[in-house]
Amino acid sequence: MLVLLLAQGLLTAVAATAVVVYTHRQMLTAFDARLNRRMLTTLAMVQNADERPGGVEFSSQPNAIPKDHLYAVWDSRGAVVAASPQSANIFRTFSSTQTAVFFEEHGQTYRGAIWHSVPVLDQDDEGSGEASWARAHVDLAYAIPAHRFRAKFVGVVIIAIVGSCLFLALSSLIAWFSVSRGLAPLDELAAQASRITEHVWDFGPGSHVSNIAELLPLTRALEGLVSRLKSAFERERSFVDDAAHELKTAIAIQKSTLQVTVQGPEDLLEYRKGFDQALADVDRLEALVLRMLSLASVEGSAYEASFGSVSLYETLLSACDQLSPLAELRDVRIDSRNLASCFVLGDAGLLTTLWTALLENAIQHSARGASVAVASFALNARLCMVCIRDCGEGIAPEALPRVFDRFYRADGSRSRETGGYGLGLAISKAIVERHQGTIVIETIPRQGTTVNVELPSASAEDK
Repeated sequence: MLVLLLAQGLLTAVAATAVVVYTHRQMLTAFDARLNRRMLTTLAMVQNADERPGGVEFSSQPNAIPKDHLYAVWDSRGAVVAASPQSANIFRTFSSTQTAVFFEEHGQTYRGAIWHSVPVLDQDDEGSGEASWARAHVDLAYAIPAHRFRAKFVGVVIIAIVGSCLFLALSSLIAWFSVSRGLAPLDELAAQASRITEHVWDFGPGSHVSNIAELLPLTRALEGLVSRLKSAFERERSFVDDAAHELKTAIAIQKSTLQVTVQGPEDLLEYRKGFDQALADVDRLEALVLRMLSLASVEGSAYEASFGSVSLYETLLSACDQLSPLAELRDVRIDSRNLASCFVLGDAGLLTTLWTALLENAIQHSARGASVAVASFALNARLCMVCIRDCGEGIAPEALPRVFDRFYRADGSRSRETGGYGLGLAISKAIVERHQGTIVIETIPRQGTTVNVELPSASAEDK
């Protein structure tokens, strides 16, 4: 608001100055025109002298020249032909220019000019009545009091200043009212946003705000932001609840194992068996915590990824080698014959983790004797695709929208049997999104599931 008022004040000052300068120029032009007319009138009073060839004489009519005006006429020899009292000496100090100037005399301001070698226009009485130029020339000086001019100009300046101040005050009042009224919807949006807390997510500006075309993008952006924050907060709260539940279950299992061991018969073999089971439970708890930390680091900024050109062939082959023991244990074959040499922009460690999680999930959900197919190829110059397909039971249609949720298991019993925690696909999605890619799961019940991952290709500079 202050900037607006300063801008208005500056514009008003500039406009007032322009008006004053223009008015002064017009008044001065009119004043000079009046001065020129008086000089022409005075020049008409100069006539040729009949008794002296080349001489001139001045014939002034009564009241032809006002008493407060100053004038002087000199002939070609520099002799004074006519002059008001003390005017000849005053005008001798003038410069040779014919431009009108202001000067002070006897405490009064005058504006005057001087004409040099002006021919005298005489009327030939004996001729045919036509005008002829005489040989005589004179110098003519004339000055008019400028106090009225100054008074009028001062009046114009006062009017301009008073008018500018009134205009500035009125425009500032209108601007303040308009800006205050215009900012009222923004104040309401701010008030609505300030009431949002972790327990209250209501953000509903009135129709008088949401119907304003200028504020519609901001209103929609705030509504989208609140919706995303609410979803993220609820997701984090759900994650904490699920994590607490998982940790509680793992700790309860470990505690029950130790209790059974302690309360059992005092047999070394039984103690050893109980402690082995407790160690297995600790390993399971450690794996859960590591998975949770991995998901948190990928989604946050804790993981310092170094993006560059990465070979899909090498990362996929590394993941296949890591999981080959698990595949042999479950009697599942990994078919990696269709791996093309594609390069994407990413982090090799994260991509290896991504393929490992997807392949592990596919192996665990494949029947014995089945195969898991892995393929990679370039979709176009900008995208590469990786497909991982298993021949398992597939995913139920009602479970498909939630497969990327944390701790979600489409088949809880099977997940516990295979050691899953419902975090593998959540970690996979986080890694894909960090690489600006997409992941899509297609499934056919009792025939298998295919995971399609699209990633941006590496440019020639990255390679």
